[in-house]
Amino acid sequence: MAQTAADTADILEQALMAVAEADEDITPHFFRRLFERHPEQQASFYHPTVTCGTMVNEMIELLMALGAEERWVENSTQSLVMAHRCYGDIALPLYGESLDLLIDTFADLAGNRWTPEFDSAWRNVARRFKTIIEQAY
Repeated sequence: MAQTAADTADILEQALMAVAEADEDITPHFFRRLFERHPEQQASFYHPTVTCGTMVNEMIELLMALGAEERWVENSTQSLVMAHRCYGDIALPLYGESLDLLIDTFADLAGNRWTPEFDSAWRNVARRFKTIIEQAY
């Protein structure tokens, strides 16, 4: 039986609950990873206490909405990609890598609560989101 959008949304939410059980803020863990790989990107965050958390929240919100087949994701992504041009030349692969790093961060924080089903659901939605970003780029 094919998985429905509601099924996917439920799995994504269950995965976030597993991450939440770690009782740690995702943002510093994600950005540590990102800045270790791309230290040059740190200068793009003028007010990191605000912008970093906002970025992580937007990524999660967009992925969750895409998993639930919400129609606004494509238009919102076009706006997001255009707005990011104000921060300089952000290479297309960095968008995808950031999504992968976010999921890696989830897995690390959730530890043994992170299941193959969670990983597969998040990576499938991220793969779809990468295609939308590529089209907007």
